[in-house]
Parts: sequence; structure tokens; C-alpha cells
Amino acid sequence: MSRSEVSIARAAKWTRWLVIAILAVSIAFQFASLFPDQTHIRFHRVGLGEPIGRWVNLAHSGFMILALIQLILLLKELEGSAFFSLGVTRRLKAFALLSLLAMAVGAVVGPTLNLWFGVCVTDNPCVRRFPIDMRALWSLLISLVFYLVARLLDEARRIDEDNRQII
Repeated sequence: MSRSEVSIARAAKWTRWLVIAILAVSIAFQFASLFPDQTHIRFHRVGLGEPIGRWVNLAHSGFMILALIQLILLLKELEGSAFFSLGVTRRLKAFALLSLLAMAVGAVVGPTLNLWFGVCVTDNPCVRRFPIDMRALWSLLISLVFYLVARLLDEARRIDEDNRQII
């Protein structure tokens, strides 16, 4: 194994452990936020009605947790220096897709539901808003580009594998 391969494998190992720590803290905070009366932790804005907002937040968090699990599995494979193997490219594509879905839920689905289900108070007209969060839209765009790059890498791996079989 070359020096750069060892360096990449070592970086993958440390990154994997960092992602595991972030995932554990994230799950603990998400679990704690399910009980708002028991803790002061509140991570999501509740712009929608309580039940709808919670479902949107739960969907976003679920997709991100699944994406981080794919990232952990990808980094585990990179530790073995299988840089462009089928498993690595597929896990990268799965991570990118799940991240894209999470960003779509946060940037598009949440605001759309907020628009459909306006805040209605008696004796006042219903207020319907489409809250645009530019950070969420930029994250959605970056996730979309990342998914495209992951698909390109998967296709490049497949073409390389086909070319090796021909020779």
C-alpha cells in the first residue's frame, strides 16, 4: 500500500469516528427534543402546526440519520483502501441521495405544507406563508450537485470495470 493510500485510510478512520460521534449526539438531541416539557432543548423551528411540523422535522432527521449511516459504512470501506469499489461508489450515491431527500424535505416540503396549512386565528384572516430559507435552498443545490457527482463516479467505476473485462 502506498503512502497516500495509508494516509487516506487513516483519514477515513478518524472521519468515521467523528461522524459516529456526531450521529450519536444528534440522535440524543433529537430524542430529547421529542419531550419539550422535560428539557429546554429545541432544535427545530415549529413554523407549521405542531403535528405537521413534527412530521416534517422527523422526516428530515430520519433522512439525515440514514445518510450518516451510509457515510459511516462508506468510510469503513475506505479504511480498507477500496477507493473506487462497487461498495464505495454505491454508498456514496446512497449518502448523496439521502442527503438530497433530507434537504428537499427541509427546503421545499416544509415551506409548501406551511403555505397550504396557514395559521388561522378566530376573528382574523388566515395567514399563509412560504418561508424561504436561503441556507436550505443552497444546501439543496449542493446536495443535488453532490448526487450528480456520486452518479458520475459510479458510472466511471462501471465503465472502468467493463474496460478491464474487455482486455
